[in-house]
Formats: sequence, structure tokens, C-alpha cells
Amino acid sequence: MEKKHPLESSCAQHPALTITALLGEKRMEALLHKIAGATDLAVALADYRGDECAHINCCNFCRSMRAGKGPVCTAASAANAFGIAQACVTEKPFIYFCPYGLMLMAVPIIVHGQYLGGFIAGQVRCSDAPADTVHLKNILPHDRNFLNHPGIRREFDAIPVLPYQKFLDTAHLISLIIYQLSEQGGPLREADAAPQLRDAEAVLQETRVSALLTLIYQRQYGLLMQTIPDLVYQTMQQYQTRPADLRTLFVQLAQPLAPGEEIRPFSGTDFPAQLYEQAALSGQADYWIFYLTQAADQALRAHFLHRHGDFAPVFAMIDERVQTELSLGALCRSCRFSQSYLSRLFRSYFHVSVMDYIHWRKIACAKLYLAFTDLSVTQVGYHMGYNDGSYFSKVFKKYTGISPSQYKRPDGTGTAARKL
Repeated sequence: MEKKHPLESSCAQHPALTITALLGEKRMEALLHKIAGATDLAVALADYRGDECAHINCCNFCRSMRAGKGPVCTAASAANAFGIAQACVTEKPFIYFCPYGLMLMAVPIIVHGQYLGGFIAGQVRCSDAPADTVHLKNILPHDRNFLNHPGIRREFDAIPVLPYQKFLDTAHLISLIIYQLSEQGGPLREADAAPQLRDAEAVLQETRVSALLTLIYQRQYGLLMQTIPDLVYQTMQQYQTRPADLRTLFVQLAQPLAPGEEIRPFSGTDFPAQLYEQAALSGQADYWIFYLTQAADQALRAHFLHRHGDFAPVFAMIDERVQTELSLGALCRSCRFSQSYLSRLFRSYFHVSVMDYIHWRKIACAKLYLAFTDLSVTQVGYHMGYNDGSYFSKVFKKYTGISPSQYKRPDGTGTAARKL
């Protein structure tokens, strides 16, 4: 019998803890209609997987895109899951752009420490959003030529443009409403609720674990890698503790992601010698970002290899040659898989291409060199198999949103101090 995913097992323990149970069907529908009517936004409630359990006021453009085939069918729930997980991690409304350039907000719904899902609203265009607003067009699969279809283009152009500040104000107002409903508990019976008498830190940890498990359950590798840094920064801001305490905190956070696995931050010959001095680095955010990245990677790998054990040599080769210029063709020749088979199966599971996965691994390692060594950006790129410095910078910015020179601090001590 196939082993259940940790997130499924967790939710099965409290089957009554759902958005529908919290609000009741009639109350839930009335809430959505009122918010949609007051804001003219499309609104939805999504469960912990990102799947919508109710949706009101969807625009014609989104209806047309969702009625299509291929990538458009998977982008909506993945975008929802990412937005809700980010909002859960940061404990405030999260604003981002979907792969098709429409602005969305996500507000998490958390009751008695149980992460149920979230409230999604938006489907508007915006031209004055901050430059660092997350845009999912580079991560989630979607139809990149959608505006070439005349009918689709007309529907897209008809979507209203909303000032960013107005959208942000609306997000905070909706957040207050959702918070009040969550605190009241709705019609959910007390006997069905999870125990409330728990340490506040434990509740926060459970919530953040659930946010990561949601993306692991969705197998959204790229979105997961984007979520982890924010989770680390927020956790370290909230708990200004000693390095030893941080170690306990992050180990407890990482272990549910890959149950039964020993999570080792550094292994093999991938890293400079000074990175083995773990005690000296335990207070640095960069260290724990990589640690959780490793845990999430192990979780996804383990589940994938449970079904496709013959792929173990593929991951072994990627690990062994992460610091070299590794092409898809070389990987396939070594592991005796056809490129089409490897690419198709890999993307269907991880929702990124094989080369995207390799770049994510390389960039994760490059961050450590940038944070903890005095190597130049060009030297770091070379160490990770990027012989062209400008190409390394381009790839780094694609996957992190900033250039490697922006990421690296002049004193080579990492990004924790800048972020915190």
C-alpha cells in the first residue's frame, strides 16, 4: 500500500477542520458575494492544496484560460497554493502576480493553529506595483503566447487597472474580516477543534510547516524554493534567540518535511572548507535557508523515487556534478534515459524542467559562496560551472529576483544582517 503524504495524514487527523466547516456553506457564499460586490474583485476560498472550494466574480479572461488545455489547467491551483503559503509564512496579506500578469492577494485562514487554506482575491491589472512584487510567469508553466489570440487579447485588455495602494488597502481590510471570522471559529463545534492549549511558538511552527507541506504536496519545486527564504527571515525576526536555540527551532521545522530522513546541511565536496564550521554559522539566515532547501529537496526526491526508483542515478549524478557545466544530454547519456522521457516525467512531478532543477541546486550552493566567502561574483559563478560571468548573473537573477552582487555583502558575512 502506498504511503500517505505527511500533509494528507495531518489533515486526516482533524477532518472537521475545513473552510466549509468553519464558515458554513451559506455563510461562506454570502461572504464571498459581499466582498465581491464591495470591491469588484474576483474572490475565492481555496483549501490547503490551493484547490478552490468557492469562486465568485471570475473575469471572462480567466474563464477562457481555465477552459483551455495544458499548462493553463494547473496554473490556478499552484498560484493559489503559493500565495496562501507565503501569506501564512509572513502572517499578513501577500500580493503577487499570476503567470498571466494579473495581480492577486492571498490571506491565510488559520484556526486554533490549524492551517485550512486561504482567501484569494484580485484578477486585476496593475502598472505601479513595487519592482520586487513576485511574478510567477518565470516559474509556473503557462501559455506564453496567450495574447496572440484575438479573443483572449480583447478579454485581457478589458480587465480593469487598479492602483497598487488601493489594492493593498483592500487586502488589509479583507484580512481584518478573515481574522475576525477565524477568531470566532464560525459554526465549527469546539469538540471538533484541535486542542487550543498549546504553546504559541508550537502553533506558529505547525502553521509554517503546513505552508511548506502544501507546496510539497503540490510538488511545486520552484515555488517552494522561493518560499523558504521568507520563512527563514520571518522566523529569525520573531525569535531573536541564541544560535543553539535557532538550531533546535529549524531542525524541528525541517524534520516533518522529510520524515525519517537525516537532513544534513552540508555534505560531499560541494562547499568550501569554512562552511563545515556549523557552530559558527548557526546564527546566519543563509545557513538555514540552505538547510530547509535540503530538507524540501529530500522530501520531494524521496516521494518521487518511491515511485520511480530507477531515477536514483539521475539525482546521484546531479549531486556529484552540481559544480560542473552539466547538460541535459550528458545527464541522459550517463543514466541511459531518453531526453524526452526524462524531461516529461521530471516536469510532470516537480513542475520544473530538469535544467531548472539543476539551476536551482546550483544557485542554492552559489548563495553560500556569496554569503560566506570572499570570492568575487565571477569566481563564484566559475565554481558553480558557469564559465560566463554575465550568464551566471542572469541565471541568478532569474531564480532569486536579485543579482548576485546585490545578494553578496561587501564583508562576505551573508544576507542575514541585511534582511534582519
